[in-house]
Amino acid sequence: MLFDLNIPWPSTTYAAPSASEIAALKSILAMLQHLQYTHIALNFQLDPSLKLTKKDFAKKSPNPIDLSLFEHQFNLKIYTRITLTLHDPADFPGLKLFSDHFDLIAIKPLNDRALSVAITNFDFDIISFNYKENLKYWLRNKAVHSGAAKGKYFEIVYAPVLQPDTRKNFLSVCKNLVRASRSQGILISSGAERSVQVKTKLDLQIMCKIINIAPHRVAQIINENPSKVMISGRLRNQSYKQSVAMGSDILETKKHKIDDDEIAVLRKLQKK
Repeated sequence: MLFDLNIPWPSTTYAAPSASEIAALKSILAMLQHLQYTHIALNFQLDPSLKLTKKDFAKKSPNPIDLSLFEHQFNLKIYTRITLTLHDPADFPGLKLFSDHFDLIAIKPLNDRALSVAITNFDFDIISFNYKENLKYWLRNKAVHSGAAKGKYFEIVYAPVLQPDTRKNFLSVCKNLVRASRSQGILISSGAERSVQVKTKLDLQIMCKIINIAPHRVAQIINENPSKVMISGRLRNQSYKQSVAMGSDILETKKHKIDDDEIAVLRKLQKK
Protein backbone atom coordinates (compact mmCIF):
# COMPACT_ATOMS: atom_id res chain seq x y z
CA MET A 1 0.00 0.00 0.00
CA LEU A 2 1.14 3.53 -0.77
CA PHE A 3 -0.51 6.58 0.78
CA ASP A 4 -0.87 10.26 -0.04
CA LEU A 5 -2.96 11.90 2.67
CA ASN A 6 -2.82 15.45 1.31
CA ILE A 7 -4.28 16.11 -2.12
CA PRO A 8 -5.77 19.63 -1.88
CA TRP A 9 -9.46 20.10 -2.62
CA PRO A 10 -9.64 22.97 -5.16
CA SER A 11 -11.71 25.28 -2.94
CA THR A 12 -10.84 26.60 0.52
CA THR A 13 -14.39 27.88 1.08
CA TYR A 14 -17.79 26.26 0.60
CA ALA A 15 -18.01 27.51 -2.98
CA ALA A 16 -18.17 24.67 -5.51
CA PRO A 17 -14.99 24.12 -7.56
CA SER A 18 -15.17 24.85 -11.29
CA ALA A 19 -15.25 22.13 -13.93
CA SER A 20 -11.64 22.87 -14.88
CA GLU A 21 -10.53 22.54 -11.25
CA ILE A 22 -12.25 19.17 -10.93
CA ALA A 23 -10.62 18.06 -14.20
CA ALA A 24 -7.19 19.05 -12.83
CA LEU A 25 -7.90 17.10 -9.63
CA LYS A 26 -8.87 14.04 -11.65
CA SER A 27 -5.59 14.36 -13.52
CA ILE A 28 -3.71 14.20 -10.19
CA LEU A 29 -5.69 11.13 -9.13
CA ALA A 30 -4.93 9.45 -12.46
CA MET A 31 -1.21 10.06 -11.92
CA LEU A 32 -1.40 8.69 -8.37
CA GLN A 33 -3.06 5.56 -9.68
CA HIS A 34 -0.39 5.22 -12.38
CA LEU A 35 2.33 5.44 -9.71
CA GLN A 36 0.61 2.64 -7.76
CA TYR A 37 -0.74 4.68 -4.85
CA THR A 38 -3.62 2.94 -3.12
CA HIS A 39 -5.04 5.29 -0.43
CA ILE A 40 -5.68 9.01 -1.02
CA ALA A 41 -7.11 11.77 1.18
CA LEU A 42 -8.65 14.84 -0.44
CA ASN A 43 -7.75 17.75 1.83
CA PHE A 44 -10.20 20.61 2.41
CA GLN A 45 -7.96 23.43 3.65
CA LEU A 46 -10.50 25.66 5.36
CA ASP A 47 -9.94 29.37 4.87
CA PRO A 48 -8.95 30.62 8.37
CA SER A 49 -10.84 33.88 7.83
CA LEU A 50 -14.15 31.98 7.90
CA LYS A 51 -15.74 32.05 11.36
CA LEU A 52 -18.03 29.04 11.49
CA THR A 53 -20.51 27.85 14.12
CA LYS A 54 -22.99 24.99 14.39
CA LYS A 55 -25.70 27.26 12.99
CA ASP A 56 -23.84 27.45 9.68
CA PHE A 57 -24.30 23.70 9.23
CA ALA A 58 -27.91 23.39 10.31
CA LYS A 59 -28.96 22.54 6.74
CA LYS A 60 -25.69 21.43 5.14
CA SER A 61 -22.69 19.26 5.91
CA PRO A 62 -19.40 20.87 6.97
CA ASN A 63 -17.73 18.58 4.42
CA PRO A 64 -17.91 20.10 0.90
CA ILE A 65 -15.94 17.28 -0.78
CA ASP A 66 -18.14 15.40 -3.22
CA LEU A 67 -16.68 11.90 -3.58
CA SER A 68 -19.42 10.95 -6.04
CA LEU A 69 -17.48 12.92 -8.68
CA PHE A 70 -14.84 10.18 -8.69
CA GLU A 71 -16.96 7.02 -8.31
CA HIS A 72 -15.90 4.10 -10.52
CA GLN A 73 -13.22 6.22 -12.23
CA PHE A 74 -10.15 5.26 -10.20
CA ASN A 75 -8.84 2.17 -8.53
CA LEU A 76 -8.07 4.17 -5.39
CA LYS A 77 -9.50 4.30 -1.89
CA ILE A 78 -10.39 7.98 -1.51
CA TYR A 79 -11.01 9.58 1.88
CA THR A 80 -11.74 13.10 3.08
CA ARG A 81 -9.64 15.34 5.31
CA ILE A 82 -9.92 18.85 6.71
CA THR A 83 -6.98 21.05 7.69
CA LEU A 84 -7.73 23.80 10.21
CA THR A 85 -5.34 26.71 10.68
CA LEU A 86 -4.90 27.48 14.38
CA HIS A 87 -3.67 30.87 15.58
CA ASP A 88 -5.56 31.65 18.76
CA PRO A 89 -7.05 28.52 20.39
CA ALA A 90 -9.65 30.70 22.13
CA ASP A 91 -11.26 31.44 18.75
CA PHE A 92 -11.40 27.82 17.69
CA PRO A 93 -14.98 26.46 17.31
CA GLY A 94 -14.10 22.91 18.35
CA LEU A 95 -13.28 19.76 16.44
CA LYS A 96 -16.65 18.16 17.19
CA LEU A 97 -18.07 20.39 14.48
CA PHE A 98 -16.07 18.43 11.89
CA SER A 99 -15.06 15.10 13.43
CA ASP A 100 -18.18 13.18 12.35
CA HIS A 101 -17.90 14.36 8.75
CA PHE A 102 -14.23 13.83 7.77
CA ASP A 103 -12.06 10.73 7.85
CA LEU A 104 -9.02 12.77 8.93
CA ILE A 105 -8.58 16.03 10.83
CA ALA A 106 -5.35 18.02 10.63
CA ILE A 107 -4.24 21.11 12.54
CA LYS A 108 -1.82 23.73 11.19
CA PRO A 109 -0.56 25.72 14.23
CA LEU A 110 0.79 29.19 13.47
CA ASN A 111 2.65 29.77 16.73
CA ASP A 112 4.20 27.94 19.65
CA ARG A 113 1.17 28.43 21.91
CA ALA A 114 -1.19 26.99 19.31
CA LEU A 115 1.09 23.97 18.89
CA SER A 116 1.28 23.37 22.64
CA VAL A 117 -2.48 23.66 23.14
CA ALA A 118 -3.16 21.41 20.14
CA ILE A 119 -0.86 18.69 21.45
CA THR A 120 -2.37 18.93 24.93
CA ASN A 121 -6.08 19.22 24.26
CA PHE A 122 -7.29 18.55 20.74
CA ASP A 123 -8.46 15.20 19.35
CA PHE A 124 -7.15 15.10 15.78
CA ASP A 125 -4.89 13.04 13.54
CA ILE A 126 -2.18 15.19 11.94
CA ILE A 127 -0.12 18.27 12.75
CA SER A 128 0.99 20.06 9.60
CA PHE A 129 2.99 23.21 8.87
CA ASN A 130 3.36 25.81 6.12
CA TYR A 131 6.39 24.58 4.20
CA LYS A 132 6.34 27.55 1.82
CA GLU A 133 7.52 29.90 4.55
CA ASN A 134 9.97 29.72 7.44
CA LEU A 135 8.38 28.87 10.77
CA LYS A 136 7.98 31.91 12.98
CA TYR A 137 8.64 29.81 16.08
CA TRP A 138 11.08 27.12 17.21
CA LEU A 139 9.90 23.51 17.44
CA ARG A 140 10.81 22.35 20.93
CA ASN A 141 11.90 18.75 21.39
CA LYS A 142 9.69 18.27 24.45
CA ALA A 143 6.52 19.45 22.67
CA VAL A 144 7.13 17.35 19.57
CA HIS A 145 8.02 14.22 21.58
CA SER A 146 4.91 14.73 23.72
CA GLY A 147 2.75 14.87 20.59
CA ALA A 148 4.34 11.73 19.13
CA ALA A 149 3.85 9.90 22.45
CA LYS A 150 0.13 10.77 22.34
CA GLY A 151 -0.25 9.27 18.88
CA LYS A 152 -0.18 12.48 16.88
CA TYR A 153 1.75 12.59 13.62
CA PHE A 154 3.68 15.45 12.06
CA GLU A 155 3.27 15.88 8.33
CA ILE A 156 5.94 16.83 5.80
CA VAL A 157 4.36 18.27 2.63
CA TYR A 158 6.88 18.05 -0.19
CA ALA A 159 5.27 20.05 -3.04
CA PRO A 160 7.11 23.29 -2.02
CA VAL A 161 10.51 21.62 -2.59
CA LEU A 162 9.68 21.48 -6.31
CA GLN A 163 9.47 25.29 -6.55
CA PRO A 164 12.73 27.31 -6.56
CA ASP A 165 11.24 30.17 -4.53
CA THR A 166 10.01 27.91 -1.69
CA ARG A 167 12.67 25.16 -1.69
CA LYS A 168 14.90 26.85 0.87
CA ASN A 169 12.02 27.36 3.31
CA PHE A 170 10.87 23.76 2.85
CA LEU A 171 14.30 22.41 3.75
CA SER A 172 14.55 24.73 6.76
CA VAL A 173 11.18 23.67 8.22
CA CYS A 174 11.87 19.98 7.52
CA LYS A 175 15.24 20.02 9.25
CA ASN A 176 13.68 21.84 12.21
CA LEU A 177 11.01 19.13 12.47
CA VAL A 178 13.42 16.22 11.99
CA ARG A 179 15.72 17.66 14.67
CA ALA A 180 12.90 18.10 17.18
CA SER A 181 11.28 14.72 16.48
CA ARG A 182 14.45 12.68 15.92
CA SER A 183 12.66 11.23 12.88
CA GLN A 184 9.79 9.87 15.01
CA GLY A 185 6.07 10.38 14.38
CA ILE A 186 6.50 11.78 10.85
CA LEU A 187 4.58 11.06 7.66
CA ILE A 188 5.12 12.46 4.18
CA SER A 189 2.45 13.77 1.78
CA SER A 190 2.55 15.60 -1.53
CA GLY A 191 0.18 18.56 -1.24
CA ALA A 192 0.17 18.28 -5.02
CA GLU A 193 -1.81 20.88 -6.95
CA ARG A 194 -0.64 19.50 -10.31
CA SER A 195 -0.08 15.94 -11.50
CA VAL A 196 3.64 16.53 -12.15
CA GLN A 197 4.16 17.22 -8.43
CA VAL A 198 3.35 13.65 -7.41
CA LYS A 199 6.44 11.50 -6.81
CA THR A 200 7.20 7.79 -6.79
CA LYS A 201 8.06 5.75 -3.72
CA LEU A 202 11.75 5.84 -4.73
CA ASP A 203 11.60 9.65 -4.98
CA LEU A 204 10.18 9.77 -1.43
CA GLN A 205 13.02 7.60 -0.15
CA ILE A 206 15.57 9.95 -1.73
CA MET A 207 13.79 12.97 -0.29
CA CYS A 208 13.91 11.45 3.21
CA LYS A 209 17.66 11.09 2.83
CA ILE A 210 18.01 14.73 1.75
CA ILE A 211 16.20 16.03 4.84
CA ASN A 212 18.26 13.83 7.18
CA ILE A 213 15.63 11.27 8.13
CA ALA A 214 17.24 8.40 10.02
CA PRO A 215 17.56 5.48 7.53
CA HIS A 216 15.73 3.01 9.78
CA ARG A 217 12.72 5.39 9.95
CA VAL A 218 12.18 5.81 6.19
CA ALA A 219 9.88 2.80 5.77
CA GLN A 220 7.83 3.92 8.79
CA ILE A 221 7.42 7.43 7.37
CA ILE A 222 6.34 6.29 3.90
CA ASN A 223 4.20 3.25 4.76
CA GLU A 224 3.57 2.48 8.42
CA ASN A 225 2.82 5.93 9.85
CA PRO A 226 0.25 6.87 7.16
CA SER A 227 -1.41 3.49 7.76
CA LYS A 228 -1.70 4.20 11.47
CA VAL A 229 -3.06 7.70 10.84
CA MET A 230 -5.68 6.42 8.41
CA ILE A 231 -6.84 3.65 10.75
CA SER A 232 -6.88 6.02 13.75
CA GLY A 233 -8.97 8.55 11.86
CA ARG A 234 -11.42 5.91 10.68
CA LEU A 235 -11.82 4.51 14.18
CA ARG A 236 -12.22 7.97 15.68
CA ASN A 237 -15.37 8.78 13.76
CA GLN A 238 -16.69 5.30 12.99
CA SER A 239 -16.56 3.60 16.37
CA TYR A 240 -17.49 4.20 19.96
CA LYS A 241 -14.32 5.36 21.76
CA GLN A 242 -12.36 3.32 19.21
CA SER A 243 -14.10 0.11 20.39
CA VAL A 244 -14.76 -2.40 17.63
CA ALA A 245 -16.07 -5.96 17.38
CA MET A 246 -13.58 -8.31 15.76
CA GLY A 247 -14.38 -11.70 14.28
CA SER A 248 -12.37 -14.09 12.17
CA ASP A 249 -13.24 -12.35 8.92
CA ILE A 250 -14.90 -9.01 9.65
CA LEU A 251 -14.43 -5.94 11.78
CA GLU A 252 -17.49 -3.77 12.34
CA THR A 253 -17.68 -0.20 13.60
CA LYS A 254 -20.56 1.90 14.82
CA LYS A 255 -21.35 3.22 11.33
CA HIS A 256 -19.52 1.23 8.69
CA LYS A 257 -17.66 -1.96 7.98
CA ILE A 258 -13.90 -1.39 7.77
CA ASP A 259 -12.63 -2.94 4.54
CA ASP A 260 -10.26 -5.89 4.14
CA ASP A 261 -7.17 -3.75 3.56
CA GLU A 262 -7.77 -1.85 6.78
CA ILE A 263 -8.34 -5.08 8.70
CA ALA A 264 -4.98 -6.34 7.43
CA VAL A 265 -3.27 -3.15 8.66
CA LEU A 266 -4.93 -3.43 12.07
CA ARG A 267 -3.85 -7.02 12.51
CA LYS A 268 -0.30 -6.20 11.42
CA LEU A 269 -0.11 -3.36 13.95
CA GLN A 270 -1.53 -5.55 16.71
CA LYS A 271 1.38 -7.97 16.30
CA LYS A 272 3.94 -5.23 16.95
